[in-house]
Amino acid sequence: MADKLPPWVRTEIDAICRKFLWVGHKQSIRGKCTVAWPVVTTPAVFGGLGVVEAQAEAFFRASITIIVGDGMRTKFWNERWLDGQSIHDIAPHLLTAVSARATKNRTVAQAMSNRAWTRGITGGLSVSAIASYLLLWDRLENTHLQPDVPDPYLMMHQGSTTFDGAKLVWKTWAPLKVKLFLWLAFKGRLPRHGLAALTMCHLCNLQQEIVHHLFVSCPFTVQVWGIILKQLRVTPAPPGDIRIQEHWKQTRLQFLATTRKGADTLFALVAWHIWKERNARLFRGDSLDHQQLLRKIKTDTDMWVAAGAKSLGSLLCE
Repeated sequence: MADKLPPWVRTEIDAICRKFLWVGHKQSIRGKCTVAWPVVTTPAVFGGLGVVEAQAEAFFRASITIIVGDGMRTKFWNERWLDGQSIHDIAPHLLTAVSARATKNRTVAQAMSNRAWTRGITGGLSVSAIASYLLLWDRLENTHLQPDVPDPYLMMHQGSTTFDGAKLVWKTWAPLKVKLFLWLAFKGRLPRHGLAALTMCHLCNLQQEIVHHLFVSCPFTVQVWGIILKQLRVTPAPPGDIRIQEHWKQTRLQFLATTRKGADTLFALVAWHIWKERNARLFRGDSLDHQQLLRKIKTDTDMWVAAGAKSLGSLLCE
């Protein structure tokens, strides 16, 4: 539990998390954090990654008693949801007989459904564990969930602005690195590796390279999307002066409702290849024409479908 750790340990844990996210190893992260850490630690719906900061978690656990609503987000075994106490506080001897997986993952809603919490208990029980079991049974018999109480973690962020595009990023089938790329693109925080903030687009060399231009209005991008959408018999949305996520939301409405999940994956795939092509031209001096890039996209499409992108496969079979 984070609240039982010394402050210096929590600080070190947060520092390790920062390094892992931005550089992946023990080098300095100075100048490499494209999004402020307080933003990263907010829930995805508010534009963060939902990474729980150890310092904030310690404060939260020490000072907050959870009022359980539907029980879908509260952990049954570890969190202080039962009259201000955790199951560890109430039945410490019983907890040693609970599987690690159940301890970590089982929510209050799951555990309370048909007394499923009893199925996580394994092995022979000591006398003290049996006593804890009976005590917990009595406590839970008089406990009822409250469906309309807000989630306590989200209550910490009430007043924050929701992130337009969170569902498109995190609910779309795509490799995690592509989801992180989309998250940064939607926030306008793609890494520039020390380059000037305003440079000419490396795909068309006609306008300054900003996120909207690169992924929405660049002639190269428009032509790539035009070919793809024509093959799918879909009319592209006009590249107006709107954010990338708003443009995609307009375009996805042109797809049948049954194929929009696949269309979201296709969007992630094409945007990823546009970004990689931009980097190839900038850093290696390599460039592909539209047809060559489309062939690479087709190759990755087949790989993604084989890896489990069923909605994308269904879209292409329409």
